[in-house]
Amino acid sequence: MRWPVIAVLCLLLFLHPSVPPVQAQDTSACAACGEKLSGDFVEIEGQYYHSNCFTCDYCNKPIPDSFTRYEGKNYHTSCFEDHIALRCDVCGGIIKGKYISNFWGNAYHPEHEGVEVQCSFCRRFIVGKLVEKSIVFQDGRHLCGICTSTAVFESAEAKLLLMEVAERLADFGLKVDPRSIEVNLVGNDALRRLAAGASQDARGFVDYEVARTMSGDVTHRATRMYLLYGMPRTEMIGTIAHELTHVWLFLQEEKDRDNVLAEGSCNFSAYLVLQETGTDQAKFIIDSMQNNPDAAYGEGFRRIKRYVEHNGLGGWLRLMKAPRQKASF
Repeated sequence: MRWPVIAVLCLLLFLHPSVPPVQAQDTSACAACGEKLSGDFVEIEGQYYHSNCFTCDYCNKPIPDSFTRYEGKNYHTSCFEDHIALRCDVCGGIIKGKYISNFWGNAYHPEHEGVEVQCSFCRRFIVGKLVEKSIVFQDGRHLCGICTSTAVFESAEAKLLLMEVAERLADFGLKVDPRSIEVNLVGNDALRRLAAGASQDARGFVDYEVARTMSGDVTHRATRMYLLYGMPRTEMIGTIAHELTHVWLFLQEEKDRDNVLAEGSCNFSAYLVLQETGTDQAKFIIDSMQNNPDAAYGEGFRRIKRYVEHNGLGGWLRLMKAPRQKASF
């Protein structure tokens, strides 16, 4: 999840009730046209204008009465409110003072946070046009109209994405045979039961089954990947990359692996694959990982990213294969 940014609209709005006319002095000149003032003129914050020269910076028409001054410009109050003022993308009201800005460039009043419904994946507020084609799942998740357009509901489609992601990860040195992995799409409640202790933001889980002889030889191996149904396509690609890296780590048979290294590496794999998609949703997910305060999923990812920047992908692969006591990063 991306953490929204709280901003402050710190430039004051000066609401002037009227523009009173005053009598010109012989030495006065209009601040707009530079011509000598004669007859009635107006004084605004120490500057003098012909009545027809004091105009709105939006429509360029004279301002005969009340006006709004904002960022050094003057507007009819109606022009300012209709065309210039920052408005809340949730309720449409004018924003004054503190407001919250999200990844998508939306600005909204702080009081809407945690009250109005947001998409469970992109975190947009589900208002206006985003209500169209939106979905409310039985497990409590909400899907906005944008995310619905690419949502994955069929295991067969998820399996195809698994094959594609496995091919991309193999190019980075993480080779896993996807043909042997069973893919299941499940709801949020089922995923919580399967992955005991998983966070509310969990999108997937991998279950392993291995049978061995008394001598330790593997006689049977099964891998099941569980993914939230209804995830947008890009979100599912990132989730599959994360879970496939867990599979790769499991196959290395290092049982005492540091959790920060494991989760940070799985998120780094998702980052590598998502970078190549180039979609806005991918950029949102990457931004969320880069700003995630969690010690493993957030800081672990950032540590792995810095490690790869200094040691390359080969160094990262060696790090993941190393015994815990030697896996320093």
